[in-house]
Amino acid sequence: SATGGREAGRMGHHVTQALLSCSRPDAWAIAERLLLSAGRQEGLRQAILETVDEAHPDAFRRMLRLIREEKLSRFSSVVRAADTWFGFLWDSASGSRIDAVIDRVLQFLHDASARAAALDEKDAETVYLALWSQAFEDVDRAVASATRLLSSPSPEVRYVATHLLVQTG
Repeated sequence: SATGGREAGRMGHHVTQALLSCSRPDAWAIAERLLLSAGRQEGLRQAILETVDEAHPDAFRRMLRLIREEKLSRFSSVVRAADTWFGFLWDSASGSRIDAVIDRVLQFLHDASARAAALDEKDAETVYLALWSQAFEDVDRAVASATRLLSSPSPEVRYVATHLLVQTG
């Protein structure tokens, strides 16, 4: 279905969701190739990116690395998807802004000590990305961290902690 090799199969959300949510790296590679081959087909790119947040955790990490390595943040669908994944509610953002966020998220997903240290930062965005990354790994731990941050002297840090708590329900 993904490559158009079946008469009865059609490319759609269900195909990319199946490829990315399973635990098979070979399936993730197909989704990566589709994303890279989208070219000027913003709709295809958007359809793939809309399922990335439903992906297997390792597939999600791979897609973030692919976006960075291939400089895909130049496409509006990538900016829109990153905005949705991280819950920033941006009106617009530049590719370099998205790249910086993805770089920090990848660092925090890879390095638990960097993530823990970032929770004590003064910069609210850094704290939020550390909380988000912690929630990606263990939402209960992130809820505990965000709850602790509600007593921060910084209103911005209290805001991002509240935002994460709202996102987690």
